[in-house]
Amino acid sequence: MTKKRWTTSWRIITASAALMLFTQAPLASAEDLSELKNEKQQIEKKKNDLDATIQKKSDQLQANVEKQQAAVEKIQALTVQIAETNDKLFKLNQEITDTNQEIEELAASIAELERKIEERNELLAERARAVQARGQVSYIDVLLSSSSFVDFIDRFTAVNTLIDADHKIIEEQEADRARLEVEKAEIEKRKRELESKKAEVERLKATLAEQKAEQDRQIAALEEAEAKLKKEKQLLEVEHEDAVSLSEELQNKIVAEQQRMAEIARQQAAKAAAAQQQRQAAPSGGVSDSAVSVPLPSTSAGTWTRPSSGPITSNHGWRNIGEGDEYHYGLDIGSAYGSAVVAAADGVVSHAAPLSTYGNLIMITHSIDGQIYTTVYAHLSGFNVSQGQTVTKGQQIGSVGSTGRSTGPHLHFELHTGAWQGQRVNNINPMYYIPF
Repeated sequence: MTKKRWTTSWRIITASAALMLFTQAPLASAEDLSELKNEKQQIEKKKNDLDATIQKKSDQLQANVEKQQAAVEKIQALTVQIAETNDKLFKLNQEITDTNQEIEELAASIAELERKIEERNELLAERARAVQARGQVSYIDVLLSSSSFVDFIDRFTAVNTLIDADHKIIEEQEADRARLEVEKAEIEKRKRELESKKAEVERLKATLAEQKAEQDRQIAALEEAEAKLKKEKQLLEVEHEDAVSLSEELQNKIVAEQQRMAEIARQQAAKAAAAQQQRQAAPSGGVSDSAVSVPLPSTSAGTWTRPSSGPITSNHGWRNIGEGDEYHYGLDIGSAYGSAVVAAADGVVSHAAPLSTYGNLIMITHSIDGQIYTTVYAHLSGFNVSQGQTVTKGQQIGSVGSTGRSTGPHLHFELHTGAWQGQRVNNINPMYYIPF
């Protein structure tokens, strides 16, 4: 072997070894990045679970407040009824007082009637005793025993006076006795009516008081439940804040790792360019490509190529797919299930695993003219590459699927400037860079 051939072979071997070392270097970083993303995904899930639980507690608190408000309204209504009942009771008590006063006056009147009746009884008894002592003497005998006409007239006037007096005494006696019975009956009736009303009001008052006491007990229980819910919610919010802080910390680590991998991609791009120059300087040899199981989309000239065949079914920007207006941060390419998905440019696979609503997801970090880009390929049915692997433009990296938040087989494709830091960060329209 000549010295020139030996030198050329040695350069090729050295370049190949260096390239192998560089392609192996991202593996550890990719594994670390995968662990960080998995950990962040778990934290995000925990945050979502906490958000749902906090929302549930908020709903329970709101329901508790509504129940308390309803109970307070009932208590206010009961308080009004109790006040009205107390007012009725006060009026009835006043009526009872007035009636008792009337009863006392009636009792005095009854006593006076009884006294008069007793006096009349005494008078009538005295008259009866006098008649008995003198014997039976009729008014006619009195008149016939007159000594003169003048005496007759005097006796006649006296007899009429006595007769009228007797009749009057008897009539007054009967009237007073009847009045006495009526007044006694009326008083007893009014007493019974007032006592009945008073008893009814007292019963109603007791019922309302018991209802108010029950409402007070319910409010106390609701307030106790509210305090418990607030405490539970407060603890959940503290836990959520801790999860948010941890998520931010992990996001910072992910960004740092993405930037580190972007630097690796730059170095690999430079190394690949140098290796290409060495290959061009070395004697050419035959190169065979591996066969693929599905047809690949045609590869465009230049830096970028379309990642999958098929029409664009949803553009970049605002859209509504039945769940309200939302901003679409990528392009949707409609393709049959299992169709090939290829790398849009040379780069390093920075993620190849499920991720949230993306489903099965591949991210590739590219270094193009000193600028870092990240392409995102979502809803895949399978992977043909792994994290840390170097890929070339047009190389199959996966297959079209419908995993994650998807309504049917398609490829969701995003383009970001710089390392991927979330869907919204540095997101650009792929149509400006890639020929579709």
